[in-house]
Amino acid sequence: MKQHLYIKNISDVSRSGGVKEYMSGMLGSSFITPRNNPLDQTPAVYINANITLFVLSGKAEFLINYTTHKVRERDIVMLSPAHLVTLTNLTDDFRAEVLFVSREFMESMDPVDIISVRTRYGVKLYSQPVINFTLQEVEFMMQRLTLFKQVLNNLQHHYYNETVLSTLILFFLDLSNIIEQKHLQVGEALPRREYITNMFMELLSANYRTQHSVAFYASKLNITSHYLTLVVKQVTGQTVCDFIYEMLYSRARALLQENKMSIQEIASYLHFSDQSSFGKFFHRHSGLSPKEYRLKQLEK
Repeated sequence: MKQHLYIKNISDVSRSGGVKEYMSGMLGSSFITPRNNPLDQTPAVYINANITLFVLSGKAEFLINYTTHKVRERDIVMLSPAHLVTLTNLTDDFRAEVLFVSREFMESMDPVDIISVRTRYGVKLYSQPVINFTLQEVEFMMQRLTLFKQVLNNLQHHYYNETVLSTLILFFLDLSNIIEQKHLQVGEALPRREYITNMFMELLSANYRTQHSVAFYASKLNITSHYLTLVVKQVTGQTVCDFIYEMLYSRARALLQENKMSIQEIASYLHFSDQSSFGKFFHRHSGLSPKEYRLKQLEK
């Protein structure tokens, strides 16, 4: 009989004390030991967050999407909300530092270029979520994580939002840089599914503003829309439409925040048929109309 699947929020698996109230439940961290293991979930669960875990010592086993991954010192584990996960069989000396960033917060921070960076290495890490770092790389990223936690706890900073966002973006950019360097050093040919997904991501980054249909990207890759959708879903856990809409939504938010273009101009710039269809799209993703979102940003 198939097990019931559960979705947990950050507040269920981490501490987020010391952050501004509206960020509580959106950002969190934990220090994992055999006696404090918030990822020991039976049955395995989906966690509504992007997770970055650094194994500092010891060994353990992750069950990720029904596949067992043995982890050890200097391993980095990258998980998304599309991963079904539990962490078990920790050795007595197991220690790990983990950062949780909710999907909602990740979407709110993502400029289009950050989405592109995240999805490029995310293609590889969805099916292979564990990667081994050198000692120097781990120490460097732990410094970045420590800096982020210091910024997160500095509630009196006059530019709190901006410093939290910029420090978190710096963390992910440095992490992405290390991961991509490792992949370049290996120099292995990508499996066909990953190659197709990477090519789709490149096409999407260049064309998302004017091309919103799966058929366009499939035709550029000389494959059917059904096959492209199937491949991207298998490799990343997200659909082609998910990625198209994520890029559009991210760009729309940025343009509304800049407050330089009217809502009608933004709708036209992003190639929606009219302002009404853009408004429906934006409301579906944010729960707010474009006008309400803009006013809310101006109030901050």
